[in-house]
Amino acid sequence: MGQPSYVPLYFAPDADPSWTVNPGVCVDVRNMVPTTRGTLVNYCCTPSETYETVAPYTGLSAGDGPVGARIMRRINGTGSGTSRFFIGTTEKLLEVGTTTITDVSRAIGGAYSSPAEWTFASFGDTMIACEVTGGVPVSVPQLSTGVLGTLFAAATGSPPRAQLCVVQKNMLLVANVGDGATTFGDGWMCSGLGNIASWTTIGGVANLATQANNGRLLEANGDITALVAMRDFVVAYKRDAIFIGQYSGNPFGWSWRMISDKVGQFGPNGTAVVNGVHYFLHTSGVYAFDGSSPQNIGTGVVNRFLSSRFGSEFDWDWPIRAVVDERNSLIYWFFRTQDGRDYTSIPVSGGTLGFGYLGLCYNYVSQKFGLVGQPWSDQIGGVFDGGQGIPVVASRGELRSWALNATQLIRPEVASIWTVGNLSDNLLIRHAKIGDETDDVTNTTSTIITGDIGNEVDMTRVSRIKPALVLGDDNLQSSSCSVDSKASKGDYYTGLGMMINATATSAGSGAAYGATIRTDVSANPHTIAASDYLAFDLLPIAGNLTTPVGIRLTFSDATTFDATVNPTALGSSQSVLILLSSVAGKILGSTGGNGLRPMFGVPAATGLHSAIMRRFRIADVNGVLRRRLGVGNETRFQYSQTAPTNYSGVTSYPQESLGAAFTYDVARRRWDGQKTDRWHRIRMDFANQVELSGVYLTTDKAGSE
Repeated sequence: MGQPSYVPLYFAPDADPSWTVNPGVCVDVRNMVPTTRGTLVNYCCTPSETYETVAPYTGLSAGDGPVGARIMRRINGTGSGTSRFFIGTTEKLLEVGTTTITDVSRAIGGAYSSPAEWTFASFGDTMIACEVTGGVPVSVPQLSTGVLGTLFAAATGSPPRAQLCVVQKNMLLVANVGDGATTFGDGWMCSGLGNIASWTTIGGVANLATQANNGRLLEANGDITALVAMRDFVVAYKRDAIFIGQYSGNPFGWSWRMISDKVGQFGPNGTAVVNGVHYFLHTSGVYAFDGSSPQNIGTGVVNRFLSSRFGSEFDWDWPIRAVVDERNSLIYWFFRTQDGRDYTSIPVSGGTLGFGYLGLCYNYVSQKFGLVGQPWSDQIGGVFDGGQGIPVVASRGELRSWALNATQLIRPEVASIWTVGNLSDNLLIRHAKIGDETDDVTNTTSTIITGDIGNEVDMTRVSRIKPALVLGDDNLQSSSCSVDSKASKGDYYTGLGMMINATATSAGSGAAYGATIRTDVSANPHTIAASDYLAFDLLPIAGNLTTPVGIRLTFSDATTFDATVNPTALGSSQSVLILLSSVAGKILGSTGGNGLRPMFGVPAATGLHSAIMRRFRIADVNGVLRRRLGVGNETRFQYSQTAPTNYSGVTSYPQESLGAAFTYDVARRRWDGQKTDRWHRIRMDFANQVELSGVYLTTDKAGSE
């Protein structure tokens, strides 16, 4: 038996996963965020973190929900009451009081125009909000001047319609502007100096008396997507460009220079500002921008992982919302994903795929990353937009100023960020906790999945695993640990695959199809040979054995082929080989030929049908691999599922590889087991408070080649 060795753990999924190269690297974490001392702590946000002193807002209409939240200070007074807390929904502007949430939308004009986001700014005691509709701007900036409960009203002085706003140099700057007739998505306008009721016209000359002015950013194509202050200047982002605006006075107002024509932002609220540095996400990675040039801080660490968590390029068009936890030196970016995996994405019945919400996390002191898999533990398909916890943007001082209004005790050392969201048509406010436990019976589970332990030559036996806890309950009986193994570094862990569930309502005609699996034939199409077989491993879990289970292949000419078999026994894995000679010459890959959909054929009996399919590949008659079809852990990429005629509630989602469960030894406070192969990875699921610095691992050599 080998001696236990201590290995520090850190999250860097893009690095070489081999512990022989990068000891302690983890390929995945969920609800684990990094600390300034380099450890990983749990994130939780459950119903017990709901602000009980503020009653839920029940005035949301169907399809309405929060899409932005901001706390801003007023200029008069000290202590409580000096900050205003706003929540923007797709129809309303709401204000949070000490006990209630009040509608403070404009008195004239009715509901707002279904904005995807809101941008906020403050000009002295005037609070400013702009609708972000993503298309043509629809309303002028909304202003509310005064105390709690003051309604918003349209800005005066003939202001433009605008989607973005920021205050700098005693002026209100807006961007992505229009006047109802002319729209300049690349246009900017500034108010008069010290006077937000003074404006010029779009495309008009400057007002030299007030210094109100306007212009366009034409050096890079596309709309201005974000407008963010940086020290004494302003940064304007396009999707793939960055401009810096400097106040230059008459006759130019603001002078702009382009910093990058390759990197930018897709939305207005994805910027985290820390010590004058902007941190944001782009399709090419995670960036820090200090005003001179954008630096990609995710290269070789999380960029590839981040791209894999977006189910498709369309996910970038959904809002990315950034928030800074100054006390814990953390930045969160919350985003919507069609990937789902085993996070919070729930495919719903009727053919529409559910959406998940994730949060990439970065500690700007230790420069380590983490991932939040459940922004709200119980929000997995709420009534609006799939159920997303919207972060409340505020500095630590603004949070404290507002918290003085609340009578509920909030522990500042663990209350990480504040979020708003809706469940069952009720809008609620919560705070997230890190490195702490919740009062709920069921906590948010946090997970760590290590990289590859072992080598290509020796057989390695894993026998004991003991987490090195800095904080948490030493008795981990409520947690779990498993070890999965493989014989080659280039192989997949055996448990990866796709699970499909469907409830048969009749035994009539029709089949049930799950979400399409991403394949590796897109860039390198595969032409079916007469001797090709579709091969996969099938584990039938529930249903009638005479109900076929299999895969529907869709080829580049849009034709399909259902490769199905009847299960041999429930609960027993079987290897499947299906000859493809009848579709010889067809092409998997290229345009339209990426279909690989798990399916149930015509059911022989009603009730639940469930199965797991793994290791999709093209093989010969002996099952020898010719072409692997599944990519990684076989993520989804298509939006919808076909609604079956005689099934209801069809769902499909990626199935993770868990491996063999290890047993917890209460006396020694460790997990014990036996797993022998060339390569191993460990998954640890913690069900309560935990801060983990590393793991004590006992392995020994079990033979060599």
